[in-house]
Amino acid sequence: MASSQTPIVDRETAEQDFQRFCTAMHLTRRLERKRRDQDTQENLEEARDIFVETIEIGRLVVTEKGEAQFKPESLPDKTITFRLPTGATLMAADQRKEGHSIAKMYAMLADMTGEHPSLFAKLPQYDLDVVQAIALLFFG
Repeated sequence: MASSQTPIVDRETAEQDFQRFCTAMHLTRRLERKRRDQDTQENLEEARDIFVETIEIGRLVVTEKGEAQFKPESLPDKTITFRLPTGATLMAADQRKEGHSIAKMYAMLADMTGEHPSLFAKLPQYDLDVVQAIALLFFG
């Protein structure tokens, strides 16, 4: 969390919201797996920290249905809702050229959110970090 951003949600509530998100999105068992390499584990822990910190500063909300709603700092009037990925989400990546991993990721994000892939391409890095953290929780 950037030092200039004061938490508006306490850490305990943010942690509970993260757990609610994981439960609703069926991520709990996947994230608790013990057999994974050190790098993957560290990346997932960093993604979790970004998720929780973004809740704390009020830019990420977990809805009643357990979906993550992200309000990019760079687009104050925009809310991006992340829904449970489906087979169509994975198929969206197949429609991109081999080796175009970023385009594949944006296609998958577009399917999960109902947004156009260009939205993600236009986000500045500080907002993209949050989006990538959410994607990593699902696909990392």
